[in-house]
Amino acid sequence: MIGKRLLVVDDEIDICDFVAAVAEDLGFETAQVTTHEEAKHRYKEFEPTLIVMDLAMPDGDGIELLRFLNAERNQSKILLISGFDKKVLSTAMQLGKEQGLDMIGTLQKPILIDDLEAMLSVQTESTTEVTADDLAKAIEDEQLMAYFQPKLNLSTGIIEELEALVRWEHPVLGFLLPDKFLPMAQEAGLWSPLTHLMVKHACKQIREWESQGFEISVAVNIPPQMLTNLSLPDEIAAFTKEYGVANDRLVIEITESGVMEDPTVAMDILTRFRLKGFRLSVDDFGTGFSSLNHLYRMPFSELKIDRSFVMGMRRAAEARIIVQATTEMAHRLELTVCAEGVEDKEALDFLASIGCEKAQGYYISKPLPGHEVAGFLENRRDGDKREQEEEAG
Repeated sequence: MIGKRLLVVDDEIDICDFVAAVAEDLGFETAQVTTHEEAKHRYKEFEPTLIVMDLAMPDGDGIELLRFLNAERNQSKILLISGFDKKVLSTAMQLGKEQGLDMIGTLQKPILIDDLEAMLSVQTESTTEVTADDLAKAIEDEQLMAYFQPKLNLSTGIIEELEALVRWEHPVLGFLLPDKFLPMAQEAGLWSPLTHLMVKHACKQIREWESQGFEISVAVNIPPQMLTNLSLPDEIAAFTKEYGVANDRLVIEITESGVMEDPTVAMDILTRFRLKGFRLSVDDFGTGFSSLNHLYRMPFSELKIDRSFVMGMRRAAEARIIVQATTEMAHRLELTVCAEGVEDKEALDFLASIGCEKAQGYYISKPLPGHEVAGFLENRRDGDKREQEEEAG
């Protein structure tokens, strides 16, 4: 995993920032350029292992840049992105292959974060496979860390909550995303110690942020497989008690499918969570229920709209209709709403206009290691003060 360097070539600064943020979250060192001339100079200095390049640039097109890379005997992998149709992308990719370049694929704009992560993740894979024993030891040694993605309150513009997301800092393979090891956790029966570790990290960080002057809540994901454990609310409450954290500072996120296997047991567990003061959020809404029956029967306090709908709003009016209807329904059920997968200002503005309370996504912030959160919050607070002073002046 040493020496992963990604060069982004795109004349849109927002696209450069977006691709770079996703890549850095996957362990890449990144560089950004907005013209072909910059790309030619930076390519020689930076020596990228992967190039993400737009086909259409103000000072030249992608075919010309591919010719340049061929002449330079380029060994970098190349990912093409463009607003042109798939046929143009496919033809350009074929031209690159015929020149002997290592073309790994294409992505059509607007780029979906899941597609970009999947494409970049392939480039981070190692031939060395991790085992269930490796994962068990990693949990014990706390190689698995919590990263925290901010949730923006759309009414106040303040970050009041973050979602804890698991990451593995492998000593040999480097930075591993959840899709590389969570299926193994399920097969090996490691959900309980993994979840306990994440709750522990969340509680420790809440206390640390409190000491720095930030009152922040953290959402922790509970896997569906654990909603058969009747003692789960007591186990989670033991961590908040140990670290002196109020129960209402933890939000328990449960996927829709989590209540389907045994609704009666799930209702028992979720009700006890609420009685202990924890907040409950139904995650990935719209992807799991065969019926809305469980939504009003279970004691949820929040509904999270799945990113597939939020990210689809840019392309499809139907997705916007679903997001708005879901928000209205949740409000009628006295639930707050959080939308995940917010990747641009247009989506954020639409969500605010329909009364959605919270939003999270790369447009707001990528997931951050715990030690970077306070600085992020401080910068936002300073920015808000400057805006208020400018308006007053």
